[in-house]
Amino acid sequence: MTRKELADRLDYEARREIEEYGLPTPRHYKLSMDAGIKLATELSVDVDLVRAGVALMDIKLGQCAKEGRQPEHVKASAEYAAKLLANMDIDHNTTKLLINCVEAHHGKVPFESLEAEIVANADCYRFIHPRGVMSFYATVLKRGNEHDAALKAVKAKLDEKKGILSLDAAKKDLENYYNWFNDILVNGLDN
Repeated sequence: MTRKELADRLDYEARREIEEYGLPTPRHYKLSMDAGIKLATELSVDVDLVRAGVALMDIKLGQCAKEGRQPEHVKASAEYAAKLLANMDIDHNTTKLLINCVEAHHGKVPFESLEAEIVANADCYRFIHPRGVMSFYATVLKRGNEHDAALKAVKAKLDEKKGILSLDAAKKDLENYYNWFNDILVNGLDN
């Protein structure tokens, strides 16, 4: 199986999970996928490995959220990724790299490759880029939260992802957005 075929297959699997469980939202998924491709291209790494990593990083987010165990989605996604990859004709090093993309995308596990760092930075676009912020805010409201609680959740995610942002190219894209949203959320719209 070529890396392109692998990335296409994992993209299909991720979209199937999104269709079944609704998370990540299609907009968030596309935003991180587009960012991953852009960053991989700019940094001259294998775009298909990054595509595969982005597809896998939150592949069980929706199911975990539906089952009330969203904080476990990284572990569940890594376990599911390992099962998927075991049934594909790929080498051990590629499997290890992709599992690290999943495990490291929240910044709690060290990056073992530039691809894993790109995947984590691509995830930051979901919560710092304006399209991602608005989509996340709407998702939090749909879960039955009040406006102030949704804004608090947006602020928490904004800060969490700012802490993970590590690549200069991603910082260049997102830091102004972070500062803008942070100012609005800290100082309010009336000031």
